[in-house]
Amino acid sequence: MASPYRFNISSTISDSMSFTTCENATFVHHGLKLENIHKNLLPILEKLQSSVSRKTGERVWRLENDNFAWGGIIPNANAVIRVGTLEQKQNMLKLFCGMLDGKELKDTLSIFSECKKEQTNQTEDLMENHIKFEEMNENVLIAKLDIKTSITGLVANKLQSKYHKPVLLVHDNNQDEFQGSARSPYEIQSELRNSGFFTMADGHEHAFGVAYEKKREDEVKDYLYHHLTLSEPAYDVFTEETLNSLSNYLIDRFEPYKGLWGNDLPKPLYYIKNIKLSREDIVQMKGTIKFEKNEWTFIRFFTSQDWIDENIKDNMIVDVIGYLQYNEWNGNKTKQFVIEEIEIREDNKATLFEDLFG
Repeated sequence: MASPYRFNISSTISDSMSFTTCENATFVHHGLKLENIHKNLLPILEKLQSSVSRKTGERVWRLENDNFAWGGIIPNANAVIRVGTLEQKQNMLKLFCGMLDGKELKDTLSIFSECKKEQTNQTEDLMENHIKFEEMNENVLIAKLDIKTSITGLVANKLQSKYHKPVLLVHDNNQDEFQGSARSPYEIQSELRNSGFFTMADGHEHAFGVAYEKKREDEVKDYLYHHLTLSEPAYDVFTEETLNSLSNYLIDRFEPYKGLWGNDLPKPLYYIKNIKLSREDIVQMKGTIKFEKNEWTFIRFFTSQDWIDENIKDNMIVDVIGYLQYNEWNGNKTKQFVIEEIEIREDNKATLFEDLFG
């Protein structure tokens, strides 16, 4: 019975297939078990989705579906496909087919880190040297690349994270259209597709390919800048909690089901409001901020320096929406609140040292 699951687990996750169907849920539930993973994938997963505990010396496998999709085999294989050489792509195919062993296999596994680094370098170069902004409109950002690239979507995603608005990043197709990628914090794909202004708007609501005729560029801009409906994203939360009511129980109650979460079946989210913080409470790492409260680590990934400069205040009140998890590293187990959405306002009533003793 194991054989059917061995071949489709990665494709089910990487293609963002719905986890609400019994068939897909079954494939994922059984396919993520170590004993059911195809032997050809094991060296790759050992490289990308496992580590050896310094404390116990045992190998720790990270095989939940979000580990595949975030930092695991899927984005790494994607990097090889997008920016790798023909030889690197051929070698990756040999890895998946189990055609390599010994030193050759070990050496070939380095293609993932090599291509991820190259992808990062290309993204930074495009961001700094090859983008022209059409107009810094308050609703939508339209930007143009002066070269064609295989990582347009990744760059568009970077721009959306930086400016916190829908982004259309396009290039001249040397014919009669501008083509590229769109990324948005709001659901806009269906509206653009049905607007009549675009020859293509295909993909997901927040991430999709886009194209429009050059001769209609002024019409497209007018539509996006003045007529596009932008609805604030809404979150379905499981409960509203306080700092004092957060407990291990809220993690433990769903821990047995963590392998079920995926597309269309998200992790339970929690809402906490009125957390008082100061600038000194915020720990900043590359692309990440975090703070500690009541033995919990609140952490937000993919946070740009521009966002930090714009939002972090000397004294603030914070509302957060996110999910709960245990974070295990080198034998240590900590409680995390992973922030999906955060709102910050200035705390004008904060009591300062100068107020008391100045």
